[in-house]
Amino acid sequence: MKFISKSAIHIDEEKTKNRSFSKLYAEGFLMSASNPKAIVFFAALFPLFINETSLFWPQVLILGVTFLIMDGTSLLIYTRFASKLKVYLENQEKMHLQNRIIGTLLICSGIMLSIVKRAQN
Repeated sequence: MKFISKSAIHIDEEKTKNRSFSKLYAEGFLMSASNPKAIVFFAALFPLFINETSLFWPQVLILGVTFLIMDGTSLLIYTRFASKLKVYLENQEKMHLQNRIIGTLLICSGIMLSIVKRAQN
């Protein structure tokens, strides 16, 4: 149905503008800190770079700050890219074209999946 229908975007600007930076930061921090994948990542990666003969806390501090700088930089790059992409994705005229392209790709994927022979076990 998306393939032939005209799309409309309804964005509630008031809802997105009423959130303060500190509230957004706290929400992002809690989400990242409670992510089990991040905890496992740090538990698996950090010990590889810890020297047992040196003090523990300065090493963890350096690793943590390095990670935060690299992660923050990559997130800023993603944010800049997303803000540029948002203008294109919210364009009403191009929304119908986007739906047609994605619909065509999904239809082609379904056809390809129906053609592929199943592996014999």
